Amino acid sequence: MSRPPGAPAGGRGGGAAVGRDAEAGPGGRPGARPGRAAEHTRMRDAVRAAASGRGGAVRVLAEPGGGRTRLLAEAADEAERLGLRVHAGTADRRAAALPLAPLLDCLRGAPWAPGPELLRAWSGRGDFAVTALAEWLYDELPRHCADVPVVLVLDDLHAADEATRLVWRRLEEKAGGLALLLVSAEVPGLASGDGGPGPSDVIRLEPYGDAEALSCAAALLGAPPPAPLAARIAGASGNPALLGALVRADALPPARAGAALRTAVHGHLRHWDADGVERLRLAALLGEDFSATELAALTRLPVTDLFGFVESTLESGLFAPRPGERLAFRQPLVREVLVEAVPPALRQALRRTAAEALHEAGAPAERVLAQLHGNVAELDAWTVNWLVGNAQRLVTRAPERAFEVMQDVIERTDPADPQRRFLEQKLGDAAYVLRHPAAVGLVRRLAESATDVDRRASLSFMLVELLLTVMRFTEAVEAVEGARRAPGLSAVWTARLKGVHALALWCSGSHPGADALVREMESDGHEDALARSYAHHVAHLLAVRGHAHEEALRHLDLGIAALRGVPGADDMAFRLYINRGIVLGKLERLDAACDAMGEALALARASGNRRRVDVAAGAAATLAYWAGRWDEALKGLESVRDDGTDVSAPLHRHGLGALVLGHQDLREEADRHLDRVDDLPIMPGVALNHASYLLLARALRAERRGDPAGALAVLLPTLDPEVGKDNDQRFHWYPDMVRLALEAGDTATAARVVEAAEEEAAKGPAGPGRRAAALRCRGLFAQDPAPLAEALEYYEASGRRLLWGQALEDLAVAQAWRGDLDASRETLHRAVDLYAPLRAEWDVARADARLRPLGVRRGRRTAHRRATTGWEALTPTELKVARRVAAGRSNPEIAAELLLSRRTVQTHVSHILGKLGVRSRTEVAREAALHLSESA
Repeated sequence: MSRPPGAPAGGRGGGAAVGRDAEAGPGGRPGARPGRAAEHTRMRDAVRAAASGRGGAVRVLAEPGGGRTRLLAEAADEAERLGLRVHAGTADRRAAALPLAPLLDCLRGAPWAPGPELLRAWSGRGDFAVTALAEWLYDELPRHCADVPVVLVLDDLHAADEATRLVWRRLEEKAGGLALLLVSAEVPGLASGDGGPGPSDVIRLEPYGDAEALSCAAALLGAPPPAPLAARIAGASGNPALLGALVRADALPPARAGAALRTAVHGHLRHWDADGVERLRLAALLGEDFSATELAALTRLPVTDLFGFVESTLESGLFAPRPGERLAFRQPLVREVLVEAVPPALRQALRRTAAEALHEAGAPAERVLAQLHGNVAELDAWTVNWLVGNAQRLVTRAPERAFEVMQDVIERTDPADPQRRFLEQKLGDAAYVLRHPAAVGLVRRLAESATDVDRRASLSFMLVELLLTVMRFTEAVEAVEGARRAPGLSAVWTARLKGVHALALWCSGSHPGADALVREMESDGHEDALARSYAHHVAHLLAVRGHAHEEALRHLDLGIAALRGVPGADDMAFRLYINRGIVLGKLERLDAACDAMGEALALARASGNRRRVDVAAGAAATLAYWAGRWDEALKGLESVRDDGTDVSAPLHRHGLGALVLGHQDLREEADRHLDRVDDLPIMPGVALNHASYLLLARALRAERRGDPAGALAVLLPTLDPEVGKDNDQRFHWYPDMVRLALEAGDTATAARVVEAAEEEAAKGPAGPGRRAAALRCRGLFAQDPAPLAEALEYYEASGRRLLWGQALEDLAVAQAWRGDLDASRETLHRAVDLYAPLRAEWDVARADARLRPLGVRRGRRTAHRRATTGWEALTPTELKVARRVAAGRSNPEIAAELLLSRRTVQTHVSHILGKLGVRSRTEVAREAALHLSESA
């Protein structure tokens, strides 16, 4: 129904409403959502131009649920408010066989629409009818726009028949010379005919970034989303409708929540026909990512028949490209719902079919294994034969899944079957690689039942390593001593057992015994590379304990060189690489250390071994913490599992996480980390070294609660030589202990810590860090700026931003004590400038609180205040990301180069766009070029 000028709003012509809930997204209300203001402004400007007699065309492109229908509804509402004639319709694939049906739907009810007589005359005339209706529109529309501007709104243009799309395009070409506004919307990649946008103004509705998605969720909830929901929101990948569904489902009971999410996803896929949905379902069963070849194998179609389908999924935003020419569902929620919608029995059958299809397509063995994982209810010959044939590769590349699938198969196989005995051996190999506590009993049983001498020695070797992993050090020493007494050992296994014996002695605290065995192995001169690498590994540990880090680095390099090209030595090679990164960090070569840890992490990921990834990710997070890259540290810790598979991992993950968040004064988040490990015991030895950051975080919590004496009590036990002997980084927190003791009024303890720091610095080639810590302790105790200023040389050169800021803070306090308030104020500003990029709000507050009673306040200092906008506002990590964006790198490429997650890169890109005040990556490149040219 057309409305005359000035009529009240409340209706519009056409047979379909604009603004379906499925597309409305969160809230279902008109108006701009977060991040959509510019697009809504452009649409309103187009409507107002039409109201003034300047016609045109606007085409909205967005993925399903991206908000295009909401934008069309706003255009129609604005046009009605301004008194324009509005006619709206929606294309429908079911009506696509009827030429021009969407246009007729749009015009239905208009007084000048084709009457029944004309429609009967054209009926059944084929192409003539299309041409006749098109010519009629071209003639009639200009006359009806002459007195009152007309707005035609057509949603889902991608679903329209080819004739409708051609006529619409011709109308777009004419609209500029008329008081006619054409507004259409479509999903890219799903057009059924001519896909060109013609002369229309194209508005693209991009998915939300992380910050926008969380802002939208907060607007719906009236408060920031809780952490579990915030994590789930990532599954929507910035899609407004799916995001809204997640928020609404979060408030429902589980059964109703699942139904609500299924409804939302089915609405998200409503543009796909039955064949397309079936292909999507099969793609979902293939896992988190897949190749077109694998999908073709499962669908039993030639790859060439899938080209159009894959192209459409990519253009519409349903699929996203992944490295290695692979694909993935861009919204994990869609894949999750598609898989869960398949009945369990059918899902099991499809996954078994998928496993065989993937094998036939030449997919890697671990991809086939993923389909069998948790799916071996009915054992068949193909599964057993395939598993036996690929067991060795699977143990190396996917040990967790291999362990579980082999367990299932072994339980269903006759004990006398030779294939079962072979799989039992490989099960032991997988247990060793995994270092899972539950694997100890299995490997022990396999070792006791082994009849071959070398096989028994191999299993005993694995058993010792497993016992060391779960910190049962005494048992490990006893087990290796028993294994070494076995008669008939080959020279190779004699040497290897001696090497792991040295490691067991070191872990148990018997360092002289470990040293003696290493020297014995050096004099033996055995040629076995693995045995020699064990000797170098233990020699490096002994050197680190003696603060001889250059010597430790030499042994690590020799161990790595010994293993180069040696098959089956991945575990020790990984251990040497990761310790190389740690030792470089202790030598204050943080950049080289981060590079080395990147190599270790890449090696871990290439192996497919989650345990190694956990260890490398945790170590990389530690280096990122020291280097001042705290966002990277927190993100890296998220990938460290906390499922009990490694006793020390929770101590490190939650301790370091709580420490970073505590410095950032995010108290609730920090306390949640600490609560997770409050009941875990901290054993002396290796476990204490992993718990260093947990002790620091607990001390920081006590200090934040106004209890410096309690904070000091947490750290004081590490002064005991026996307690702290395996923690060679404890000197870094000696200055904190002096400060806390002085704040608690315990000068005797403060003096004792100063003495301990100076004794440690005097032990020999301990590195500049120990001397700097001793200087800080002495300067703090005497409030003497001279030693504190001398210590600054180390902290500035080391790049340890937090310690550098704290040393400056200590110097500012000493300067104020000595009456030099101007120098103190300037030094305080320098400290805060170092804290700011870390968002170390607690440290800023502490520094201010220490200086305020001494008459020092920061006040204003424009020259040193960090910019909030422009290129200068970018943090060091954002600068790295911005330069790579400017170089044309994609987010996945940037993530791989900088060892960040893709979500973290996306967040950085959002921050960069906001700080630079730009809207696209192209504009970032322009800003980068301008800035670099000015710098030159």
